[in-house]
Amino acid sequence: MNRRYNLTQGFDGYDDDLWSESQPKLFLIRSRPGPRTAARAVGWLERWSAERPRRPFFLWMHLFDAHQPYTAPVADRLRSPSVYDAEIGVLDRAVGLVVDELRRQGRLDDTLVVVTADHGESLGEHGEKTHALKAMGNLGLLAALREDDAEAERWYRRAMAADPAFPLAYRRLADLYYERGDFAKARGYYRQALAERPGDFAAIVQAGNCARRTGDPRGAAELFARAARNRPGSWVPVYNLACLKAAEGDPAGALALLATMHGLRRTALLENDRDLAAVRRLPGYPAVLGRVKAERREQRRAAREQREAEAGDEGGDMEEGAGEAG
Repeated sequence: MNRRYNLTQGFDGYDDDLWSESQPKLFLIRSRPGPRTAARAVGWLERWSAERPRRPFFLWMHLFDAHQPYTAPVADRLRSPSVYDAEIGVLDRAVGLVVDELRRQGRLDDTLVVVTADHGESLGEHGEKTHALKAMGNLGLLAALREDDAEAERWYRRAMAADPAFPLAYRRLADLYYERGDFAKARGYYRQALAERPGDFAAIVQAGNCARRTGDPRGAAELFARAARNRPGSWVPVYNLACLKAAEGDPAGALALLATMHGLRRTALLENDRDLAAVRRLPGYPAVLGRVKAERREQRRAAREQREAEAGDEGGDMEEGAGEAG
């Protein structure tokens, strides 16, 4: 929040002097404890009330406590379920100091108090411990969508450097190498992603595809089977296993697998995939294709009926409301 970024626009005063705080002089991300910042805000309110009584004002207070490294006092940690909750408690008290001062001055009822945040913390969800790493991963993804592979790789490597145990960065970098056709390197990064998050379905399937394309059919089969156990209702691992069997010279085994598959939405895959050319010549193939197409038609019909039912409910509500108004 340094003024060097021109954030002072529109403010009569801007207090960003943090060099008197307790961090070492070369510490780049400097912060002030929430209660100390709130005390400064209270001081400003006192001066404003004395110098410009009853004049409207705008006060913005930025609190940084709920960021790693967490430094909440021991007493707060002991009475909180986590150190992050302890930091939230510190922030709550800091906001309370300002609200109490507004109440003391008799201004609270006439003051709009807005408490908001620019982000939260993942706290381990989706492999993200804080909040910056996933943003780096998403910036890499955006660069990849723009076909700027070099920039995408830079972002993924930045995320990996910040947290070597961040699985998403490994998987996204693996995807990048997969698209380039460097399946050996992609497989290595998928392995690293799976070492951190063994249940990553997409990484398991893509690692299987890499194994197949690097001449390891047994490894591919094991990975596809693992993906099927990980997500039993998905057609993806079953389809990939069928393609592997067909490519390895077992079209009958591939057809048997396809017969067990449910949920395929892109029936054109069965009709056009080069891996399944021998399967399409088998006498049992038309029946399997017919069942898959019928299942897809039923899915579309059910979805259409659901949309119509939802639209009907909305229309009924509108008509009922109009009747009551009349």
